[in-house]
Amino acid sequence: MVASAVFACACAPEIPSPRERAASSDLAADAALEHQLVAIPGVAAAHAAIHSAFHDPLTGAESAAAASLLVVIAPTADRRAIEAAAHQLAPTATLAIVTGPAPAPSSHKALAIAGLVVVLGAAGFVAWRTRPTA
Repeated sequence: MVASAVFACACAPEIPSPRERAASSDLAADAALEHQLVAIPGVAAAHAAIHSAFHDPLTGAESAAAASLLVVIAPTADRRAIEAAAHQLAPTATLAIVTGPAPAPSSHKALAIAGLVVVLGAAGFVAWRTRPTA
């Protein structure tokens, strides 16, 4: 009898607490707001931390709502337009806007040329080794 009770408890699904449900909802809101912020032209990256107001039904403790945003913009971006758009998306959030570093020059062209030389060299070697000797 005891073994079946232990087995039933071990197989019971985990039920999240009200605090865990609220935290999960806040994480989803964080991701949605970050996605909207990154869609603004000139925004390189965005990070949001949202905490909804919460009343703990077990302890009666209250926590106030709060939100913070960190927006990384490109050096050539329009800072005022980005700030206005961010305030429209989250009017009561604390906002920090920082300018990101300038993008590094691309070295993909040199890498592509080097790869092409290696492939052509290998193809030439295979063609030379498999040539008819007669």
